[in-house]
Amino acid sequence: MASHHSIYDFLHLFRALPSSALFLAVVLLQQGSLPLSGQTPVSPGESAAAKEESSGQSSHSPSANPDGPRHPVTLSVRVADHGAPRQEDSLARGQSAVSCLRRGDLAGAVQAYKQALELYPNDPDLKLGLARALSLSGHNEESKSLYQQLLSKNPDHADALEGLGNAFLRSNHPFEAGAIFERLTASHPANPEFQIALARVETRLGHYKHAREILSAVLTFHPHQREARLQLAYVKLYQGRYAAALADFTQLLKADPTDFEALLGNARAYYYRGDIAYSYALVSKLVKDRPNDYDAVFLLANLERARHHPQQALELLAQANQLSPGNSEALQLERNLRQEQAPTFHASASYAREISAGNGSPDLIGFSGQDLRRYGYEASFDFSALPRTRSSVSFDAIPLTSPGPLGGAVAPAQLVYRQTTPIYSNLILRMGVGLMRFGPGGLEDIPGQSEPVSGPTFRPLGFVSASYALKKNLDLDLTAARDPVPYTPLSARMGVMASRLEAGLKYSFASRSDLWLDLFYARFSSIRFQQLGLLNGNPSLVDGGTRREPARGGSVTLLRNVLRFERVSLDMGYQGRAFAFAGSQQQDYMGFFNPAFYQVHQLTARVYGSLRGPLGYDFSAGLGVQQVDTHQPFTQALNFNPALFYKIHHRHSLKLGYLHYNYAQSLGVIRGNGVILSTDSRF
Repeated sequence: MASHHSIYDFLHLFRALPSSALFLAVVLLQQGSLPLSGQTPVSPGESAAAKEESSGQSSHSPSANPDGPRHPVTLSVRVADHGAPRQEDSLARGQSAVSCLRRGDLAGAVQAYKQALELYPNDPDLKLGLARALSLSGHNEESKSLYQQLLSKNPDHADALEGLGNAFLRSNHPFEAGAIFERLTASHPANPEFQIALARVETRLGHYKHAREILSAVLTFHPHQREARLQLAYVKLYQGRYAAALADFTQLLKADPTDFEALLGNARAYYYRGDIAYSYALVSKLVKDRPNDYDAVFLLANLERARHHPQQALELLAQANQLSPGNSEALQLERNLRQEQAPTFHASASYAREISAGNGSPDLIGFSGQDLRRYGYEASFDFSALPRTRSSVSFDAIPLTSPGPLGGAVAPAQLVYRQTTPIYSNLILRMGVGLMRFGPGGLEDIPGQSEPVSGPTFRPLGFVSASYALKKNLDLDLTAARDPVPYTPLSARMGVMASRLEAGLKYSFASRSDLWLDLFYARFSSIRFQQLGLLNGNPSLVDGGTRREPARGGSVTLLRNVLRFERVSLDMGYQGRAFAFAGSQQQDYMGFFNPAFYQVHQLTARVYGSLRGPLGYDFSAGLGVQQVDTHQPFTQALNFNPALFYKIHHRHSLKLGYLHYNYAQSLGVIRGNGVILSTDSRF
């Protein structure tokens, strides 16, 4: 006699099978052809049938259906009409299909159903089984055709309607699926599983509130309905309510610690919360236990991507594609991975003009009536040449011109190599080295110098930084850098560099909400000037002084994603910064804005998404107040930056943007406008 546990496994396996296959299995069981105990566990291979239930495409056995069986067992009558040889052949085909489903061999199940249909081309139960196997294996169009054939003869065939709805959902047509499940819910109001299926559709559409209402109603009347509890947990997960989702998954695991879908949901929740290490350990075990489960394999591919292992992620996606051919999520992730690894060429041209509105403060020297014009030409090549490292080489030309004390025209340029290397999943190192060419090195007139002095030529630049995840929602950034300051013609002629130390914290304190805190200390310095003088009575170049000035400051940024849809997303927040230079006297003047104190505070907003087809948009703006020096009044601080994107091809895109601002940049209290045209190409 079979044990109680093995009989439960047997019934669980065949609850989603059509009645013909179920009948065949019962006949085989009576003949002793199907083992019940001491055999291979049900799960890895059953994903073909069991996955319908766990992912929103469940079939229903008569025992689970309050409305009773939806199709009678009629195979025995048809077998009798066709004789023993065909009966034995049909039973063999049925046994083959069942065995394939047990192993998770969807292709084998499809073949076995097709062979059975060659004997019985009009058998609706065999057609239903083939349609389900086709849908589970990713052949949704063929599956839909079979379901529609069944519905043409019986428009109220609940199993066919349900299967068609699931096929629409799998092929990313949630509106069509929703119409079918609304019809089934109306005609079978006592069946909670149709309501759960409708909730899945609402979840796919982003209607989380409605989905939650449906599932809560189901749980009110069926408090132990596992599928409703599982789906409700996923709704909370997609809403970003990670703690609440984890509580529901934990409740399911208390009832059954081996619940695969609840364990997978747990892993997803930790992945979304940023705990990559824990999620990876859990999903790796789940995939080892069920290598044929698409959802687990796909999540593991995402985790390998997050761990900066693109090759392992691509291998897992190849495995996922075998389990669910043509799946749009897997295809999109594969495209993203290959694009991330593909060499990229970026080029841009920009123009900006800043006009100072006056000193703004008596301590600020040299800014009244300035008209600064900047041209920018940038080209960079991004590539992956070293293991787990993304590298780039960039060249920037920054011609500047301005009248007055800032003086004339210059054309500085820089060449920089950068690389990013993830050391561990929670530690990323970045570094860069390069050269800045300020000018040809001839004699220049520098304010405060009695004679022309020799200008700068090349000066080295570089940086090193590290990002470390202290906790799953708290990141620490540390940076040491030596940057050029070619803000104005004068600062370029003086070869000003800034040696900077910076520390920052990023804290994700709620779903889609992040807080950044940054502090910096910098020391600005010019070159050591050489000017014409007398040495032992003979004219020669003599060393002058180096101008130095320290500065310190900080910034706070709060960002909240308010809306996130396919065509439009909205971010809102606050941004504030303050900085101070140790002295802003004339002898410290190095040609750029260096106030004794400055602060700006703005409310920010950003709307972005796609307009139609390849055309996208990104509009950002900020409105607030600024103060130039401690004894100055607050004035308006405004900026807005609309930009349009056009995707010529998935490898080529264009961007056209405009920028307006009326708060401090290079010259102090100013107004400025700029335009930028850029292109990106992936090879």
